[in-house]
Amino acid sequence: MSGDRLTHDTTARGSEHRGTRRTWISTRAPQSTADPMQAKPDFRSFSLRVLRAARHARPAGELIEELCQAVQAVAPCDIIEFWLMDQARGSRWAMDAATSHFGRLPDIEPRVLETLRANRPCAAGSLPGCTELPTAFKDRLRATLAVPLRSTLCRALTLDEDLLGFLLLHSIDDDAFRHLRDPWLQDLTLTLAAALHHHQVHQAQLERVKELSCLYEMAQLAALDELDLDVVLGRVIELLPPSWQYPELTAARLQLDERIFGTRPFEPGWQAQRAAIVIAGSLRGFVEVAYTEPMPPMDEGPFLEEERRLIDTVAREAASLIERNAAKKERLALQEQLRHADRLATIGHLAAGVTHELNEPLGAILGFAQLARKHSGVPRGADRDLQKIEAAALHAREVTARLMHVGRSNTPQREILDVNSVVRDALAFLDARLARYDIRLQCALQADLPRVTANRAELQQIVINLVVNSIQAMPSGGDLSVTTRARDGWWVLEVQDSGVGMSSAVQARIFEPFFTTKLAADGTGLGLPVVRGIVESLGGDIRVQSGPEAGATFSVRIPVEPSSAGVTGGD
Repeated sequence: MSGDRLTHDTTARGSEHRGTRRTWISTRAPQSTADPMQAKPDFRSFSLRVLRAARHARPAGELIEELCQAVQAVAPCDIIEFWLMDQARGSRWAMDAATSHFGRLPDIEPRVLETLRANRPCAAGSLPGCTELPTAFKDRLRATLAVPLRSTLCRALTLDEDLLGFLLLHSIDDDAFRHLRDPWLQDLTLTLAAALHHHQVHQAQLERVKELSCLYEMAQLAALDELDLDVVLGRVIELLPPSWQYPELTAARLQLDERIFGTRPFEPGWQAQRAAIVIAGSLRGFVEVAYTEPMPPMDEGPFLEEERRLIDTVAREAASLIERNAAKKERLALQEQLRHADRLATIGHLAAGVTHELNEPLGAILGFAQLARKHSGVPRGADRDLQKIEAAALHAREVTARLMHVGRSNTPQREILDVNSVVRDALAFLDARLARYDIRLQCALQADLPRVTANRAELQQIVINLVVNSIQAMPSGGDLSVTTRARDGWWVLEVQDSGVGMSSAVQARIFEPFFTTKLAADGTGLGLPVVRGIVESLGGDIRVQSGPEAGATFSVRIPVEPSSAGVTGGD
């Protein structure tokens, strides 16, 4: 029909076709009755065009459009229709030869697919048992044509007995296809079938290569244990756009809980494909791929069936990667707990031995030093030396007591306490020291706090050790804040200073017994481990936030009810 012109005639001709209608005005020579197979140059050009089109990697719709154009050049018709059949579904495409308008029609209905497969036609056959299908399609097209279609040619597209689909040619002329001979039609359909088969195989290979490349890169990222999970997920998302049909128009994102990783922000109205991330039976997020511009319809909207399988696989692999990361963190936490328990056990044995071996001689040293100072006539210099002996003995006894707390070799008696009064009493012991170091104290104690079940001396020791730790971090003075409050069934004590702060490496070790950054005369490295031991024995926890030259904030949480002991959770 390449030699025809399409015009619009608004003249009413009879009552059947009133209004605008399309009229064909032939500009080509009368149709020859010779066998079209004699037109070898035309068919050779057709074959070369079809096979050349099949060699290029492209979406199915683009290939079918070019095949329609090639068929239009050698076969007289008004509508060209392709039915394509794969394993699970059938797609339909059509082109108006006069306007070159091309598009995808609704998919072949499942019952029709079953009928077609059950009545497998031969290469030159029609549609056994389904002769109404071309007519039904023709009826749908009557709405777009002022002149009804009067003839249809249907040929099966088969290759090596595999049914790939059908070619349907429609015309508004009666007996438009009577001059087309079977040998020529067989070569035509065989060429089209070969092109479709090559395209299907080639596209399947390309999609498989892209899928395997994406999954291989994901496996490589998952093997990098040194990378943070957020970094891995960000890189996984970057792998997705190259694996889709239109990489330059593809956006991808992954949401895990409240975190979102994406190649670009998503906008409403984009055509999108999504797969859920399910971990331990719970929906934790999703993986989503979208086109930034409208794309022609394919198997699932504008997406291929292979792309659906790929995004589902990526979601499953992402869930597996997240689970492995969580298991790794849990394993490391358990290992750290075991190491800590081992250290505590060692210190417990050490504390018991030290207490037994040192308390008696320390008591003797302290007692005789105090008796010596009571004698009259003790020289002033000797008295100062005796005071130093007494202070050293007291310090040694305090160290053994701290060791007992770290090892938890004793279980002190507990009572229901007003924690604010305990905090005030502890701070009263430190007033002189705060003034000596020019430290400004701010206290914010919430009124009517729930009571806790604890040992008064232990709670005081928590406050004193944390405040002393902050004082030592501000040798030139600064600001110190002590706050108490109740939250979600917890009593919270917060000690914040404006001191020198800590690096992440120091923070990782501050609760290790005997670890200290201070001089030997200023600390034993037992203050914070003692605090942690007491807090954990009460079923609470302790957290720290700090940075170099950024001060430090210690937060202690203790359950307000005895039944809550051992329970931990977020603020």
